[in-house]
Amino acid sequence: MINFLPFSQKRELVNDRNFAIVNLLGMTAALILLTFALALFATGVYFDGLLRSTTVEAQGSAKQLEMMQVKDEESQIANYRSLCKNMNDFYSAQSGITNIIERLTSALPSQIALGNLDISGKDVSISGISPDRSILESMQENIEKTPYFKKFSLPASDWIVQENISFNATMEYENVK
Repeated sequence: MINFLPFSQKRELVNDRNFAIVNLLGMTAALILLTFALALFATGVYFDGLLRSTTVEAQGSAKQLEMMQVKDEESQIANYRSLCKNMNDFYSAQSGITNIIERLTSALPSQIALGNLDISGKDVSISGISPDRSILESMQENIEKTPYFKKFSLPASDWIVQENISFNATMEYENVK
């Protein structure tokens, strides 16, 4: 196409076209920068949310760990409490056994040689040697007089021999308060 316009108008048309191109390039660059800025903002928001969720998750895990530690400590306390109860029961039973032995030996004549003592719950059995029948009889009377021992039993076979009598006696212990 042939352009018959004067030179000044041609220049003006070229300048308008150049201005439009520069204007279009400027808008494109601005749009690219705006898109890049929005992408950076969206990335920042995403990573901020990710960081916050990780922080909340870490706090939750820390609380869970703390609760597990508290539960472990509670179970240790329960174990210690059970151990203390068992020890208390054991030592309470020991004082009971000590009381049985103390009360039994106070009822035995000094000439009796005690060979065996068996305590099973309330049942007590003793065996030993008595120099003669009178001391064995004295032992029987002393134990029967004691309010702590009931159902004293000495087999008839223990009364046959006159001296150096090997005896086996059984009785029940009753804790009188």
